[in-house]
Amino acid sequence: MKRITPPVPIPNDAEPGGPPRRSLWPTLARIAVAATLLGFLLTRTGVAPLAQVLGRTNPFLFLAAVGLFASGQMIGALRWWAITREAGFAVSRAACLRICWTGMFAGIAIPSTVGTDGVRTFLLGRQAPGRTLALSTVVFDRLIGLATLLLVALAALAADRADGLPVELRAAVTSLALLLSGTLAGLPLLLRWLPAESRLGRLAARHLRPFVTKPKLFAVTALASFCVHGLQIAAQKTLTEALDLDLPWGLVAIYHPLVVLAAAIPITPGGLGVREAAYAWLLGEAGVPIDDAVALSLLWWAVGVSVGLSGGLVWLSERRRRPAPDVGPD
Repeated sequence: MKRITPPVPIPNDAEPGGPPRRSLWPTLARIAVAATLLGFLLTRTGVAPLAQVLGRTNPFLFLAAVGLFASGQMIGALRWWAITREAGFAVSRAACLRICWTGMFAGIAIPSTVGTDGVRTFLLGRQAPGRTLALSTVVFDRLIGLATLLLVALAALAADRADGLPVELRAAVTSLALLLSGTLAGLPLLLRWLPAESRLGRLAARHLRPFVTKPKLFAVTALASFCVHGLQIAAQKTLTEALDLDLPWGLVAIYHPLVVLAAAIPITPGGLGVREAAYAWLLGEAGVPIDDAVALSLLWWAVGVSVGLSGGLVWLSERRRRPAPDVGPD
């Protein structure tokens, strides 16, 4: 008798031969959170006063801030290129730059850094040694960037130029900076301590050893990170001047890392709403009117969107020409 194989049931949220459909509820929830935060801030500022503050923006200084931010992103792409090469990816500088710019375009709409890092992982992981190690390069790149960002804030706090900020906030920044820096410095010891034959030891050797056992890589990526953050702080300072706000460099160097950390929380698209609330609170503690703080946050968002949209042009050009992967030394 001929055996009949029963058909495989298809889930309700999937089409035959296609990927499962993703629920829209998480996205709608993030949009709702962003709208709630922005709506609350608008009730505190008023639309007309906020528009009046934004209307006095110096367009030339705004464009200068965009240029400074874009320059920092280029250096960040080169930092990641150095990490990918150490991990065994034969990818060129130009390819890393295109991938990073495409990731910035995705990061405009997708929550926090998830879109940017997801695109980087996916595009780099299409070539050997694969997507898993590609994710490791992105994570290490983020850790180096975050550690140096907190060290910049710690240095600004040590300069004692932010008397208006709460003591608890200072303590939190100091603790995070020391904790993350100490963790990165202790990773080589962790590799020595883990048994090489254990599963955890093999994973650590594969995903950590290419990065943490190379002092030169640490030095180069840390130096590049300080350059990136320096340019971003310069862009922030330029925006304060574009709004004719008299904020000292030290205060800018402190609130910028904290705003970046707040916006990285993946609860709204592109950190929208969370970033503005962080500006309003941090600068409010320093005596800055809420209208000016929210206007400054919107200008910083506009700077990121301006550079991110240029990543959309890179993505479109890549889709049109579909070249062979740009690999190998330059």
